[in-house]
Amino acid sequence: MNKNGQSLILFVLILPLFLVACAYLFDSAIITYENKNLDHIAQIAFEYQHEGKDYETIIDYIKENNKNIEVVTLNEKEINLKLDIKSYFGQIIGYDSYHLESNIIE
Repeated sequence: MNKNGQSLILFVLILPLFLVACAYLFDSAIITYENKNLDHIAQIAFEYQHEGKDYETIIDYIKENNKNIEVVTLNEKEINLKLDIKSYFGQIIGYDSYHLESNIIE
């Protein structure tokens, strides 16, 4: 048997799996980072709310950090923020974007 031919076949079969795994890790890292960032922004906005800062100041803080965040609920007892982030490699399997949500309830 030809060892070089076997190695080439294994390389051709394993390379796509390796690339898919790397793409998955890349998208997962971006999702995790953005989700933690969204949670942090929601927590600070909630603290601002309890400090008595006005609605516009809190919205400005949220938009300063990420202009794509949608404020769903903002009141004394709850803050709900949503964020859609673009998928880089998920488009291969049909995910154009990922939908993140952070909800803090008193």
